Amino acid sequence: MNTNSCAGLILVTGSPAAGKSRLLADWTARLRRKWQVCGIETAPDASRRQGSKAAAPAYHIRIVGSSQVWPWAVRIEGTDERQYPETTRTTVVERVRPALPVSDVCVFEDLGPQEIAGHGFSGLVDEALSIGHLWVVASAKRTSMADLRQRFPVGRTIVLDLDEHPDPEEVFAFLERELDTRLASRIGACSGLGGLVEVGLGSFLHSFRVPLKGHALAYIQTLLLTTFGRSLHGRGLFRISMLMAMLKAFSPAGRTIRPMFYIFMQGASFALPVFLFGWHLFSVILGAIILNGFTLFLSLVVNYVMFGKSILTAMGNLVGTVAGLFGLELDSWLAGLGFLFLLKAVIAVAVAVAGYYFHLTPRLFHLGRRAGAFLRPKNVPREPQTIRQSALGALRDVFRPTFLLAFLLSILMILFFARLTSGELIFLLIRGLCIAFAGFWLFRRINVQKVGVSLQKRFSGSMAVSMTEALRVLQEDRKDKDADAPENLS
Repeated sequence: MNTNSCAGLILVTGSPAAGKSRLLADWTARLRRKWQVCGIETAPDASRRQGSKAAAPAYHIRIVGSSQVWPWAVRIEGTDERQYPETTRTTVVERVRPALPVSDVCVFEDLGPQEIAGHGFSGLVDEALSIGHLWVVASAKRTSMADLRQRFPVGRTIVLDLDEHPDPEEVFAFLERELDTRLASRIGACSGLGGLVEVGLGSFLHSFRVPLKGHALAYIQTLLLTTFGRSLHGRGLFRISMLMAMLKAFSPAGRTIRPMFYIFMQGASFALPVFLFGWHLFSVILGAIILNGFTLFLSLVVNYVMFGKSILTAMGNLVGTVAGLFGLELDSWLAGLGFLFLLKAVIAVAVAVAGYYFHLTPRLFHLGRRAGAFLRPKNVPREPQTIRQSALGALRDVFRPTFLLAFLLSILMILFFARLTSGELIFLLIRGLCIAFAGFWLFRRINVQKVGVSLQKRFSGSMAVSMTEALRVLQEDRKDKDADAPENLS
């Protein structure tokens, strides 16, 4: 007989008065505080009184997390036989089955002769035991244990006999450690896939000097985090953001420090509402709005540092002028900036809803891989640069045609929409070039690899597992350029 491939099976057994139902109810409640739990349990108000050795005349069951109860194992009057309503079985199976792929633990209370004979909920148990990431916890009478293990063979099975085991808490602690380790591995896999998309698409957009690439990448990050959050039910998004930022150091094109900072801060701003309010559409939309609004805010801050208030005035007036062409009147430059934030928020909501309801990450992954295939990694020096080398490199960055073009466009926008005098404009020109040079020089003075190694040495526990898995995904991609992206991160 083939062995099922689930993560593991824990069978709880013991005498009728051992407290199997109470233990499963306690474990289920504790697990649900952190993990996704599905399954079938006995309704507390209909279960046999704790400590009683007499069989109940009828049992009622409910789905984990639901208050609705259904009749099950109803004794036929005048006999010891029981009937199992087909409507109950069909309804429960239809409601539990969709939860199996997205759950961490599945609970089945009181498996027995019906399941051993292939009836009852045996089909649902078979489905649960075939899901590789799922832990199954079930209770059964001691007399049924041998037949159950033969009917549902699982290579990793733990039998917890409450009459013999001195401390059931040891088994629960083991289960939580296993769940923590697997969650860390899934977070690492998501981080690795997200890092590959950021490196591939980010390097492609940077190499071809695509305008507004930072804002485009922010929307892509929104889509990635939404899809990862759906798979992980909102857990680990802060950690994913940090690991994706660190993996950006492997980018073959462009500077890495500023994108690394942006990736982490944007990801953290998305994760905060999910952490505070839980995983649902409202928190996802709120996180998407904050993430993309934060991107625009940082862009405005950088421009303000370089050019002062005049660049904000010019941008606001420019937006107002463009909006006027479509019949929308904006009476000040502040209204223009407000309209810009509103426009970004509307797009962010559309992206968040698409990521929440549709699994689009595999398409982004393949797009990132294909975009990265056009690039040839540059021999970017990873060793610490001297002050002179950093200064010369920063000077070359300042005089890059693409930077000068963007810089001059900003100056022209200020000239036409900020209404400055020639003296003020010349001062802004000199100020902007000096600040740009200082920024380029500072970025070159930071040793990204040294920072990454230092952080990795300080990782421990689940963070170390996540980092190891993320690097494994990245290294496997480099070894096999034709490998397909995993469709299922569970």
